[in-house]
Amino acid sequence: VGVVFRNATLSAILAIFIPFIFSAIAYALHESGIFKGDRLWHGVFETLYWILPKTPELTAWNISVVAQEPMDAYVSLPAIVWSTLAFAGVCYAIGVVVFQKRSY
Repeated sequence: VGVVFRNATLSAILAIFIPFIFSAIAYALHESGIFKGDRLWHGVFETLYWILPKTPELTAWNISVVAQEPMDAYVSLPAIVWSTLAFAGVCYAIGVVVFQKRSY
């Protein structure tokens, strides 16, 4: 966003809030099972859940580590970490491609 719009403030705001908001929404829809009966929307939100970074799960993991409490059994830490790292890698690669194509 910063490379395309040349605005550091907008880039910082979107970098902080957009993934957090979308991942929280995807997590809530994933946990609630509200779209389990509808195959299309269930597939859309499950895909979004696994594509976006797992901010709520990583926060819960951090809290459990600091509090020295066991992590919930349903949370797969490697899946959470790898999907979040994959999202970051894809965003970084897109930024590199856009940055190389623009002339400054």
